[in-house]
Amino acid sequence: HLVFTGSTRVGRLVAEAAGRNLTPVTLELGGKSPAIIDRSADIDQAGQRIAYGKLLNAGQTCIAPDYALVPERALNDFAERLQGHMQRMFGTDPDNTDYTSIVSDRHYARLEALVADATEKGARILQAAAPGDADWKRQRKFPPTVIVGATPDMAVMQEEIFGPLLPVMGYRDAAEPIAYVNAHDRPLALYWFGTDDAARDEV
Repeated sequence: HLVFTGSTRVGRLVAEAAGRNLTPVTLELGGKSPAIIDRSADIDQAGQRIAYGKLLNAGQTCIAPDYALVPERALNDFAERLQGHMQRMFGTDPDNTDYTSIVSDRHYARLEALVADATEKGARILQAAAPGDADWKRQRKFPPTVIVGATPDMAVMQEEIFGPLLPVMGYRDAAEPIAYVNAHDRPLALYWFGTDDAARDEV
């Protein structure tokens, strides 16, 4: 009997393989979990709370926020505040025992590749240190990373992250975040920040 937690695409492949071999399988499937920052939100408070939720177990939880959707006018301000909160909580010293390691060298390399792909495709990367820094890599601690200006074509927006990377995307119209989420696999979790009850109810 197999138990699998992961993305819908990978889950389908597992299910197909299990079916060919008549293997019982349990699937927990879901799309990427968004954090939506409404125009009415206190972006500093939202950044603090998202930093905490994202970096719990260095992002290696199944309901960690996978990306943030932020009003375009506040994109850079939010990203800087988020990175500031990440650094204050966990991210300036690899010897911090409150910040955990990535599960394996292979997974660490996969996270490096996601950041490299986003950089190549035009994202701005905010990190306390480069992931190749020997002090961080020796302990397999991946520096908390904000990927500013993420786009749907980036691998980090298509694959399961399961690590301390948070892509941040801007939106202009309140309908955009809803449309974006609905156009993709149903997420395991959705986080909304704001004080506008009508906007919350619409989401």
